[in-house]
Amino acid sequence: MNRWIAVTVLVLCVTGGLVVAGIGQDAEVASWTLPGADSMPMGIDLAEDGRVFFSEFNVDRIGELDPSTNTLREWDVGGGPNGLAVTPHGIFHTLAIDNAIGTLLPSVSVVWNWSVPSAASWPERLLATAGLGVVNLWFNERSASKVGLYAPTALALPTYLGVSPTPVLVIPSTVRLTPSRTSVVANTIQGNPMLPPPIYLAGATLVGDFAEWTPMTSEPVEDLTMAPDGRVWFCQGLAPLGSLDPSSGSVLAYGMPTGTTTSCVVASIVNEIWFGETSRPAIGRLDPVSGDVTLWTIPAGSQPYEIAIGPYDRVWFTDRSADLIGYLEPSTNDIVTYRLPLDTHPLDLAIDDLGQVWFTSERRNHVSRLTLAPVLGPPPVVPGTMGFTAYRLSQAFNRAEVALSYFYDGSMGFPVWLDVQVLADGSPLPDFDVTTVRVDTAGAGSSALAVTYEGAVQATSDAICLCISSFPGGPVLFSEEIAFAATWWP
Repeated sequence: MNRWIAVTVLVLCVTGGLVVAGIGQDAEVASWTLPGADSMPMGIDLAEDGRVFFSEFNVDRIGELDPSTNTLREWDVGGGPNGLAVTPHGIFHTLAIDNAIGTLLPSVSVVWNWSVPSAASWPERLLATAGLGVVNLWFNERSASKVGLYAPTALALPTYLGVSPTPVLVIPSTVRLTPSRTSVVANTIQGNPMLPPPIYLAGATLVGDFAEWTPMTSEPVEDLTMAPDGRVWFCQGLAPLGSLDPSSGSVLAYGMPTGTTTSCVVASIVNEIWFGETSRPAIGRLDPVSGDVTLWTIPAGSQPYEIAIGPYDRVWFTDRSADLIGYLEPSTNDIVTYRLPLDTHPLDLAIDDLGQVWFTSERRNHVSRLTLAPVLGPPPVVPGTMGFTAYRLSQAFNRAEVALSYFYDGSMGFPVWLDVQVLADGSPLPDFDVTTVRVDTAGAGSSALAVTYEGAVQATSDAICLCISSFPGGPVLFSEEIAFAATWWP
């Protein structure tokens, strides 16, 4: 579950400062070493309660890390667990060696597998989506060069209880990393919207609760993702990016610039297709409407392995061979990278609700969490009569909370009101509702204001203005503008 496919923005403020988008921030990486030697952690996904699930390919286990207690549990699941998806119905995973889709129910320690119809297909990545089944699990069949779907209308699981593994205490090690920020040239290769991409019929083969589609080329299917319009995109190395319509079996083939080798793919909520490219290496973006492809070369990169979209529309990626983890800021054409210890080989990644990046380390036998350090700005200037002494901002989708501390000496009468304006290019944006706060006494105080976007289309802001007014919407007696880049969703 790449939970940041639906983009959420979080800005953390401390007294007198805030985390600012657009600058390379130091990062703290916490790493939990797994008990089994050379377990090769690969797939990773996050539960709503903060637990982290991951696959251990070399020791045939699924692990569960609870970072709040630093405890680890592991279950034996079968040969070669790889891709992983946390769902309300279980922890589903691919079994590359056993050629199966498996599930783990941690609460009762039950493990169960279903065989993939195509023999020796090497199921690898796993994507849980909405659909007609109880679960709808898309996966690539790398060796069979197919796109697969497991979508049962019911899950027949055994009723016996397994043996719950004993939790093991694992204390993480931490390291602080300084970023390398590079402004790169965005190379755009224009498409021809008047010339639609080639289309062919893949046709689905149905076997029980499985469906399989065979692409036009026999190149290994490396990765797949689902776009908001329901199409399943997949990449096949040197082959075009494929866009599968599951209802009809039709596939559109989007040609890439000469020499492009795609390794991973993810769709944004606005239907842009992002991919990793290993020949340059680069992060790429395809606009399916125009056919335009834009490439950003990764400085000192080698092998982008997985990508995910996080806060501020940053495109996070792991670079396996270069021992890098980093992100692209498309709006500034900047790439920020963090160099990990030699032979870490970062693989899969997932981004939590706080914007922290979790990833697995193939060689170092770690599950790790990268947290960006706050960047502090100057404290607000407090005049003699009124002002703000501290503030904290957090925003997600169409709502924000503004917690602030203020001072007012009462010299301009009572009441006065605390208010917030959402700004773009210095002007207030429409369609925002703010719960204002009335102040009736002199001195210091603190309050929290809720901001709700009620517009019908997406809005973008670059600042928030904290105001003290004579009445709601009336003359502003004092204001403090704070840089705050955010995207607001209807």
